[in-house]
Amino acid sequence: MTDFFRSLSYKVELARACDEGHNGTVSYFDNRCAAVEEICHHFNLTYAPDSMDPDTNLTQCNNGTHDVPVDMVREWNATVDV
Repeated sequence: MTDFFRSLSYKVELARACDEGHNGTVSYFDNRCAAVEEICHHFNLTYAPDSMDPDTNLTQCNNGTHDVPVDMVREWNATVDV
C-alpha cells in the first residue's frame, strides 16, 4: 500500500470515528472532529443537511448548484477562483 492510500485510509477511519453516534453530521477536519456544517462554512459553502453522500455516509455541502461531498470540499475549493 502506498503512503497516499495509507494516509487516505487513515483519514477515512478518523472521519468514521468522529461521526460515530452523530448520523453523518461530524467528520475529521483540520486535525480534529468538526461538524460538517462548520466545514462547509469554512469553505464558503452552504450546509446541505438533507443530502447524504452514499460513499461516506456524511451529510454534504452545496456550492449553489450541486452538492459537494464533505471529503471533496478542499479539492473543490482549490478549483474556484476566490
